[in-house]
Amino acid sequence: MGDTYVILIKLMERASLLVICLFIITRIQGFRNVFLEDNYNQKVKI
Repeated sequence: MGDTYVILIKLMERASLLVICLFIITRIQGFRNVFLEDNYNQKVKI
């Protein structure tokens, strides 16, 4: 019983790491898209 508990904890840690990495990647991509759109709009105005 104890071994399965340890395995579950390790799986949860890996899953949380994956979620955090995905969250950071999506935030960076979203920020980059907004930044590119702002630059594009500024060029169009000029």
